[in-house]
Amino acid sequence: MPGAFFMSLFEHARKNPGIAIVVSLASVQDAFSAETSGLARMLTEASGKEMGGEDAIIKQESAMSVISTVLARDETVVIPVQAKDLSSVLAKRLFESIDPAEARRSAEEYRELYRRNASLLPPGFRLDDYVEEMASSYPFHPTLVELLNKKLSTVPTFQRTRGVLRILALAVRSLWLKERDPSAIHACHLDFMDSRTVDELFGRTDNSALLSVVNADVGTADTSLLKAGRSNAEIADDENRHPLGVPYHVDTWKTVLLHSLAGQSQRLSSTVFGIAETDAILATARPELTPSQVQEALKSISEKAYYLHFGSGRYYADTLPSINVPLSSIRKSLTEEQLCTELEAKLRKVVTEDRRGFSVVADVVEPQHIPDAPGRPVLALLSPRLKTADPAVFITRRQHDQPRIQQNRVFLLVPEIVSIKRPSDDRTLFDVRAPEAEVVLQEIYDLVRSVLAMKRLQDAPNDYSITHEQLRAHDFKAKLAEREKALETRVSRLCKYLVYPSEDQVFSVAEIRTAGGEGGEAMRTQIRTALQNVGKLLSEDNINRATLSGLRDLLFEASDRITVGDAQKRFYERRGWPALESLELLPRIVSEGVRQGLWCAAVGFDDQEARPDRFFDAGNQVPLNEIPDPDWLLVTPEGARKRGWGSEPRLTQRDYRDLVDGLLQKRPSARFDEALSEVGRVNPDADPDQVKEAMIDLARHGRVHIFEGDPDQTERPDRLVSGAAAVSVGALDNIVVISDEEAGRRGWKGHDDRRIVLDKDELDTILSLTRKLGPLYARGATTVIDRFELFDFELPGGTRMSVELGMIGPDSIRHLSEMLEILSDKLVPTSESDARLEIDDPDDECPLVREIAERRRH
Repeated sequence: MPGAFFMSLFEHARKNPGIAIVVSLASVQDAFSAETSGLARMLTEASGKEMGGEDAIIKQESAMSVISTVLARDETVVIPVQAKDLSSVLAKRLFESIDPAEARRSAEEYRELYRRNASLLPPGFRLDDYVEEMASSYPFHPTLVELLNKKLSTVPTFQRTRGVLRILALAVRSLWLKERDPSAIHACHLDFMDSRTVDELFGRTDNSALLSVVNADVGTADTSLLKAGRSNAEIADDENRHPLGVPYHVDTWKTVLLHSLAGQSQRLSSTVFGIAETDAILATARPELTPSQVQEALKSISEKAYYLHFGSGRYYADTLPSINVPLSSIRKSLTEEQLCTELEAKLRKVVTEDRRGFSVVADVVEPQHIPDAPGRPVLALLSPRLKTADPAVFITRRQHDQPRIQQNRVFLLVPEIVSIKRPSDDRTLFDVRAPEAEVVLQEIYDLVRSVLAMKRLQDAPNDYSITHEQLRAHDFKAKLAEREKALETRVSRLCKYLVYPSEDQVFSVAEIRTAGGEGGEAMRTQIRTALQNVGKLLSEDNINRATLSGLRDLLFEASDRITVGDAQKRFYERRGWPALESLELLPRIVSEGVRQGLWCAAVGFDDQEARPDRFFDAGNQVPLNEIPDPDWLLVTPEGARKRGWGSEPRLTQRDYRDLVDGLLQKRPSARFDEALSEVGRVNPDADPDQVKEAMIDLARHGRVHIFEGDPDQTERPDRLVSGAAAVSVGALDNIVVISDEEAGRRGWKGHDDRRIVLDKDELDTILSLTRKLGPLYARGATTVIDRFELFDFELPGGTRMSVELGMIGPDSIRHLSEMLEILSDKLVPTSESDARLEIDDPDDECPLVREIAERRRH
């Protein structure tokens, strides 16, 4: 029946010009609702059954299936606007004119942006084609037109033409009123603060339920009514400000939300629901907002958004809250006391004790928290509860009203959020609390809040209406581990300042530099190295001739004798002295100083007899099984001779060289007579020729340079001698010796000096090269090694051995490689060990030279 009717109707229209037939689908809610209701009444009367609007629609659809073939005979399909032309049509509807030159300029600006970030754009992205599309769609970005025309058009209640025009008109109006001039108009430029825009987007797409999502995560005019007063994206923008002030979290999250308006019923099974990362970057990035910044904003969704999610490779909005909602609630419930307690617990793990090192005391707030008793030196970790700390009080007082006795055994590790006072006034040594420290403290507390909240949620998710399955879906365990690691890394960097006792200003400060995440052994090593560098800590590995020479001046500054017990007290109590890392070091220092002739030891001394029961000096050393006790008397060699004790010390050439080297540790240059005087302190009968020979020997090894002149002169001498040429200066009388470092500081060494010199400071490198010389020369090394020396190394069984080679090239290495490899495995460095490797004319292409350069870089 309907088919026959329509055939007759179309036949009549064909024969009578001026007649047009329009067929339209209708519903009970659209513009044809009245006609649909009338049709329902007519059907009710005709059938005798009650028919509603939806029943009328069903009948209509049934009739349409019958007449579709009739319509197909006469219909002509007309597409008024092709997709590629839609942008220009929309622009003409909204603007009087479009400047083609400006369109081209904008497109080229985007070309450069996309070219630099090609790896972050969608697969198959064709740059040239897209730039042309941008020029034709100007001022609208192609992704905005695609969103409106292809995605929102799938929503039945959205008016494809009028709706698109209204939304674009509102966007242009907002940009005009706010005097914003973007390179192109993106989806993120749709103004959510404008109620008409929000109604058009969410009301006409039947997505009013998402308004709470917009308010909480992106922001609308109603967001100010929320408790926080700002959306999560706005908060994220405040916490991580864009250099140009672009609200990149708001813009990025807004793009995600707009791409979630279509396909809500089918969710992720719909191809139009949500947006992939690369597509979101293309839709949001612009010259003032780089793709990498958009990417960072997308990543922050998983941590900061309440209703935006990531799943199945797409970002999308949902009315179902994410786990960030309970996490936010937990974070807000945490008190400052809970945060501080957790931070203290993390700080305790930064520095741990070992058998030989510091005794560690954590959470220190008052001086009485630091013991004042014999034992190991104390490393006190100040609590972050302190806002300001006066290290002088901790070092000099055991109670606020009682002096500390062992002031040289207190070391403070101070977090950078604690301000350090000068000892003389109320000013701070480091102005770290305003504003930098407050920023650091907030950063740390934010990390602590995040970790504590995630731990609580993981322990009892049901208490917050979250299931274990939701946690697993968010890879919650791995994210918690990552946050805990980030907190540990930041806390380790928090321990930045090391305070140690000093004589004049009560304390001094060294800065600890860590790579982050370093705790335990790594932090202990950093602390030991920092203290050794300033000469404050004596440990097993820095008991050498230079150190002992300095101790000699301290031990005998007031008298030519001192008991071991008194020496121990001074190590504990005198802030100007170095500190002993362990009690076991003092016997070693006593014995080693005796062995090197720096002092002597008298045992069983009787003032009436005026002679000791036993006496030890360089010629009669302390037995290895003998442990010096507090009653032993230490005396200078001069004092021993004055008293008629012991035998005349006999200095070796090595002793002469070490004494001259020790002098240069105290001052950078010295005359020959000053070197002779230094040696004379140990042996008044020192041989001047041996002193001069020691100076020449040091110069020959490249450690020092010799010249004639004044030790303090700044002008380069006519002749500055070192290396092999040093043997020719023996006839000179008024020679001056200057350290290699000081010569370089004065600018006396040429910048084009290509010599390679490795000394004791690079001992590990020399030993490693010793093992590898054979393989390196087998691979083609040709360099001649001008000097190769290993002094005073220990072999298994206690035998000492030294090796001295000169002018060794490829042929020599082939004969010596096996011996050198064996030695490198057997030689054990001692406190007296020394090493030297010199190459006067290095070849940069030689495998040996490249190996040295590579090791120095690392």
